[in-house]
Amino acid sequence: MRTTATRFSVSFALALACLWLAVPAVALVPTTVGVEAMLLSSGGGPAADGDYAVTFAIYKDVSGGAAVWSEGPVSLAVKSGHFVHTLGSKTALTQQVLATAGAQAFLGVQVAGDPEFARKPLNSVTTALRAAVAENLDCSGCIGLGQLDATALVDYAKTADLAKVATTGKFSDLQGGPDLSAYVKMVSLATVALSGAYADLSGIPDLAVYTKSAALQKVATTGKYADLLDAPVLAAVAKSGSYKDLIDQPTLPKLGDKCGTGLVMRGILANGAYDCVVALDPAALPGDGLNEISNGLITNEFTDSATGSTGVKIPDNSPVGVSDIIEFPDVGLAKKLTINIDITNSKINTVTVYLYDPANQEYVLHQKSGSGTSLKTGYPTPTSTASGDLSTWLGKNPKGKWFLKVVDNDFLNNTTDGQINGWTIAIETLSSKKIQVKGDLLVDGGVKVGADSSVCTAAKAGTQRWTGSGFEYCNGTGWTPLGASGATYRWAVWSSYDQSCCWFGAGGNGNAALFGGVTPQAWGDGSGLAAQMSADKEVLRTLFTNKGYAQKNATVWAESWYTYSSTNSKHAGALFRIRNTTGSAIAWTPFAYMTSYAGWGNYASVALNGANVWNSGGNNYYANANFSWNLSIPANRVSTVIFIAANTAPSGTATTFLAFYNNSLALPAGLQFVDDMDTATGGWEQ
Repeated sequence: MRTTATRFSVSFALALACLWLAVPAVALVPTTVGVEAMLLSSGGGPAADGDYAVTFAIYKDVSGGAAVWSEGPVSLAVKSGHFVHTLGSKTALTQQVLATAGAQAFLGVQVAGDPEFARKPLNSVTTALRAAVAENLDCSGCIGLGQLDATALVDYAKTADLAKVATTGKFSDLQGGPDLSAYVKMVSLATVALSGAYADLSGIPDLAVYTKSAALQKVATTGKYADLLDAPVLAAVAKSGSYKDLIDQPTLPKLGDKCGTGLVMRGILANGAYDCVVALDPAALPGDGLNEISNGLITNEFTDSATGSTGVKIPDNSPVGVSDIIEFPDVGLAKKLTINIDITNSKINTVTVYLYDPANQEYVLHQKSGSGTSLKTGYPTPTSTASGDLSTWLGKNPKGKWFLKVVDNDFLNNTTDGQINGWTIAIETLSSKKIQVKGDLLVDGGVKVGADSSVCTAAKAGTQRWTGSGFEYCNGTGWTPLGASGATYRWAVWSSYDQSCCWFGAGGNGNAALFGGVTPQAWGDGSGLAAQMSADKEVLRTLFTNKGYAQKNATVWAESWYTYSSTNSKHAGALFRIRNTTGSAIAWTPFAYMTSYAGWGNYASVALNGANVWNSGGNNYYANANFSWNLSIPANRVSTVIFIAANTAPSGTATTFLAFYNNSLALPAGLQFVDDMDTATGGWEQ
């Protein structure tokens, strides 16, 4: 065994494991403490393997003073610097020792003849041993004398009354005591009468330590209940000091006696019954409680608003007035509703403002009152309505059409007098349609995005949806395929005839599948048109293999070359996929330069979803020929628009020119370019 050592350092961890059983409190707490430590050499590495003589001591102070307990030296096996030992295995580690050490004890360790290492605090580990000295009731939730009004108990019982109790053994003979007649005997009391142990009562805390206590002896002498130190409320006194001498003892309620399945005990009522509530009942939670239970990270409370038109002129001296409409979306139930208006007029006190809700209920917001030329406020707060109660909408879904009507009742010029500068409906909602997550959203599983048929607006910007074949996101004006390249159009340039031999494809006989579904012969000599092209997306993808990214203007192709015959044509085409995100058709007016030579059957043409919009007919056009078209893009779908330019051949030199100008590729609101030809299927209807 190693008896000496070079300079060491020590670090250790303390662990205390307790097994709680239904036994008296004194037996519940172990009287040993496990120590796990590491011996380090002066160089910082683990000490050499071997047996070491180690002495342990517990002190009241971090330094100085005599040990209140010590053990050793004991021989401990050290391997890789590590060893374990159980304090109290050699010298008893009693509760009296720890009581002397105080609430904060310190452990000292000495190896062989080396000086003792710096003491380490035991923290709360050994404090658990103090539970073994609890001479009082092992009880959870008991009410001690500290919680009682002492004056109410001073004369609780007189000596004479206690003498009577000692004779009869009946708790009810205590004068002025609580009425415990409702309590009934238990069969287990027979066991208690024999054993004298209150713990023999099934489900009752151990009160054996209260038998024959000095405190009861004092009560028997003084007759004052207040002399019971830390006594349970139901304690009784007999001359013998033995609890078993009481007959008709009250039975304490057992857990579960009053609360049924799915219930939990919130407390004990004044009559001794359990106060039971439903456990985790969703109906008991408030609908707006998400933010409270999520520490403010999740909420379903929102303020949603919808805005009406601006700059709406008010007819002067007209009983019909002027109206505007807001169609409020389905966002949930209203907790608060506010109608904000901003109106100007030469005399605001001659103006009446009406509001009609989705049920056509009329509210008069303003009726010929006030002064000045401006009315800018909110209803019903901060300004009350002239008639009608908007609070009836609280708790209801405000979805639907809301109408604002403004009537000028005074003459100025019989044209217009002022205007509706703007108006909004703002609703605080307890939403049943959405929640908001503040901060990062971490999901262990997948996230499923559903379909969304609503119109993409600025309020929905950033929203994603699943279309059944791919993901789209709302950019504030329209739905766009997720991951799309952002291309504006696809384009291609092709010739129809090889001057040295034949038509392109199919052994020189032409292959329509390679040229948009139209044969090279038709493109070269047969007046081929965009409207004749195939609706099959795969056929269109075969020809239109290039992508253009222009957003306002675009030169698709501009070339002049020497042509040997009318058969050798050259065509340039551009294909646009355009989505209308609204419920109504929207007009798009593109401006373009498009060449053609009808005399040789080389036509320029435009088609919308396979229908002919325009072709050059029998006319002859040169490179400066320009056109525009008013195209009606159908609602709620993606449409295909194809432009084809052909060559001009006034002499041996031919020109093919296709370009868009006048910023006509900047689409109107509600329309957006869609680059989906890589995945699009179906015919023109898709």
